[in-house]
Amino acid sequence: MYICNSKSIDCLRKMDSTSDRIIGCAMVIISSTGLFGNTSSFLYFWYRRQKSIPDKLYLGIVSVDICTTITAIPVIVSLFNNRNETLFQDEHVCAIWAILANLTVRMSMFMVTVLSVSRTVAIILPYKARYVRENMVIAVVAGYGILLFTVDGVGFAVGWMKGTFQQQLPFCSFNFTERTPEWAKLFFLIALQVELFLPSLIIFISF
Repeated sequence: MYICNSKSIDCLRKMDSTSDRIIGCAMVIISSTGLFGNTSSFLYFWYRRQKSIPDKLYLGIVSVDICTTITAIPVIVSLFNNRNETLFQDEHVCAIWAILANLTVRMSMFMVTVLSVSRTVAIILPYKARYVRENMVIAVVAGYGILLFTVDGVGFAVGWMKGTFQQQLPFCSFNFTERTPEWAKLFFLIALQVELFLPSLIIFISF
């Protein structure tokens, strides 16, 4: 443990570095445990994927969780390297990471929402539930994922958004550029609020 004088810059930097390494070690343990658990769940639901719609949704959720664990690797590397960009040095890599990070979080929330709705319909309206086809659910989930990826990808391609490394966090985030029109900023902000609030509300009502 470091005991620092408030004027000792070097000592404070050592404390920060030690804290980052502790956080990095914790992330390694959590990510490794999560990867093992999600991989086991993936194999289980993969063999049950023909059983029911919930099984397919569970398979999708654990797949997204595995991707989320993989996206944590550059963050862990940055923590062990004094929060330097390291794997985030390239602007395009930074942008792609931000797109994938946003996509995995939103897709996970969306699939949990679809799962909650499907279970609620099966309980409350069991005779109507048989009209919900697997292909319909898969099409809705896939369509939503494609829409999210397309919107973020187009925003980056036309120069309205860019990936920026945030050393304080430390990871990349999407930020508006000087070329971003005001209506696009408003659209992205409203869409973000809806995507964060609406699934939580639906899940709460379903349960």
